[in-house]
Amino acid sequence: MNTVKINLEYGAFPVWVYDSEGNLVDNDFPEYLMEDEELETAFSEIQALFDGLFIDDETEFRYIGFKSDGDKAVFDEKLENSRKLLQSKLAPGWGLQVLPNLQNLK
Repeated sequence: MNTVKINLEYGAFPVWVYDSEGNLVDNDFPEYLMEDEELETAFSEIQALFDGLFIDDETEFRYIGFKSDGDKAVFDEKLENSRKLLQSKLAPGWGLQVLPNLQNLK
């Protein structure tokens, strides 16, 4: 089964496509979803929020986290809504995983 994984990494699109053997195919949506503007908007927003959790300038790169529990709750809700949206659009034969590192963000 082909699999889509949601995995946040600084500066990278949060959707990763793997083939049935577990090999990375692309860091984007499956080809048949590439033109889906609703998905693109949702996951681009997630990535922008995630990247905003870091300081990245000429002298420093570090994780600073959420400013408040409310900001974390908003992020978690957007992530869950985006996951549900992607799940609803995946074709039969595709799996979806959310990698566990997303559960531990502070």
